[in-house]
Amino acid sequence: MSFSKQVQYAIQMLMHLDSSTEKLLTVKEIAAERELPHNFLQKIAQDLAKWDIIESRRGRNGGIKLKRPSHEITVKDIIRVVDGPFGHDCIIGEKSCTTEKMCHVCDHYHSHFAELYYNTSLKDLLIKDHCCK
Repeated sequence: MSFSKQVQYAIQMLMHLDSSTEKLLTVKEIAAERELPHNFLQKIAQDLAKWDIIESRRGRNGGIKLKRPSHEITVKDIIRVVDGPFGHDCIIGEKSCTTEKMCHVCDHYHSHFAELYYNTSLKDLLIKDHCCK
């Protein structure tokens, strides 16, 4: 399973916000420190703010910060905000396999994937045992 660049950048930005000692950071600061494209990150930040994952303040002393504790933000939340609702393509190409009635291969894969990723919180990703740097 691979994630879109948007999801990867969103996760990096959120991890950066959670590990920062600053109250507010600008998207520009995060983009520079993480070597990510500023305009792309700005769009992602707007989406995350719209869905109450981050708080955004405008103005001279503005910036962004997490709106919820990192242990309450799941990878599933981030994927849904950034990439939109989940679609379904059968892993083995079965035409009758749908989101509502998955074949045995997809059902097995999705149940394990959900357990590993969808229920993983942002805080879990920050624990070195769960994530490599």
